[in-house]
Amino acid sequence: MSSHLIDIKLLGTSFKIEVDENPSYMQDIIDYLKTITSKVENSTGMHDPLKISILTSVYLADEIYKGKKSEKEISELTERIISCIEKVIEDK
Repeated sequence: MSSHLIDIKLLGTSFKIEVDENPSYMQDIIDYLKTITSKVENSTGMHDPLKISILTSVYLADEIYKGKKSEKEISELTERIISCIEKVIEDK
């Protein structure tokens, strides 16, 4: 897979990173990050880029953690449903 340079402009700074991902996908990720960063900045009234970055990281880590927890709950529920279906099939 070929690498691409992606330009990031956020919180008053800009830089380029080299990525192996699809540029369109990476732009979607960066746009999402900008959206969350903007929400954090607007809701807290903070203007310190470091503090905004830390709070944004906490927000995103919370999303990831809840997503993983939901995946586990869905997996457990799916296993219970499969078990019930198998029991009904065996009883016939």
